[in-house]
Amino acid sequence: MMLQLLDARQQGLDPPWLLPKVYSSQRLEQLQLSKEKEFVRSHQKAINSLDIDEDGQYIISAGNDIYGPIVIHSLTTPPGSTHFECPVVARVFPGSLSESNAVSVVQWYPHDTGIFTTSSADQTLKIWDTNELKVVERFSFSKPLYTHSMAAAESHCLVAVGGSECKVVLCDLQSGSSTHILRGHRKPVMSLAWSPLNQNLLASGSQDNRIFLWDVRRATGPLACLDQHNGGGASGSAAVVTAHSGYVNGLCFTSDGLFLCSFGTDHRVHVWDAFTCRNTLVCCNT
Repeated sequence: MMLQLLDARQQGLDPPWLLPKVYSSQRLEQLQLSKEKEFVRSHQKAINSLDIDEDGQYIISAGNDIYGPIVIHSLTTPPGSTHFECPVVARVFPGSLSESNAVSVVQWYPHDTGIFTTSSADQTLKIWDTNELKVVERFSFSKPLYTHSMAAAESHCLVAVGGSECKVVLCDLQSGSSTHILRGHRKPVMSLAWSPLNQNLLASGSQDNRIFLWDVRRATGPLACLDQHNGGGASGSAAVVTAHSGYVNGLCFTSDGLFLCSFGTDHRVHVWDAFTCRNTLVCCNT
C-alpha cells in the first residue's frame, strides 16, 4: 500500500499530506507494550501521572492512594537480562500527602533527577529534593491545580501552572514568585507543554475544548488558537474555534519541537504543525 501511495504522490495523483498521514497512522496503530520490562506493583489505586527522566534511568509516578502517593522506579536493566522487573527505589509515605489531596501531575526537573515537582488538589505546586524526599519550595494558589509543566530552557526557570481558575500562572523558581498570568481560557486548564525548540513557546489545553499557543514574553493574549477543522468548521459570530470535541487532557511536543500532539475526552489524538498551527489530520482514535 505504501508503495502505491508513494507512486501516486510522485505522479501528482494524491495530495502531499496523504502519504505522511497514512504512514504516521499505521505507526501509531502498531504501538505495543514492552515484553522485556515489568514494574513491581507500587500503587493500590489510580495512577494520575508518570514521567521518565531525560536519561531514561528513572520513572516517577503519582497516584491518589495513601500507601505512597509518589513512587520512583529504576529503569536500568542488568547486562544480559531479557526480562527485568523494575524495582522501587524511593517512595513518599503517608504524612507528606493525603488521599483527599491527590497529586495531579509529577515531573522531573529537566536537567537533574535531584529535583522533581508536583501539583495537586491541595492548591499547591511543590518543589521536592529527591534525595531527602522533602519539599524545598512551595507555591500556593486559591483553587485546586490540575496540571503544571516545567520549562527545559536556559534563559529562564519557569513552571507553568493550570487549574480550576481558568488561567495559566507562570512561577519563577529562581525568584520564588509568580511572574505573570496568561488569560484566555473560559474553563479550567487541564494540560500544559513547553516547546523544546522555542523556549518561550507554551501550549495550554482546557475544558473549553481549546488549545492556545503562548509567547510567555507577552501576556496580552495567545499567539494562536488551534482549530481541529483548519478553518472548515462552523462559521458565524457565535462559532467557537476548538481543538477537540471534548476536554483537552494531554499535550506533548515532539522531541524536535516541530509538532504538537494533543489528547482529548473525545477519544482522539491530534497532531499539529507547530509552525503553521494547522491540524495535520493524522488522527488516532482511542
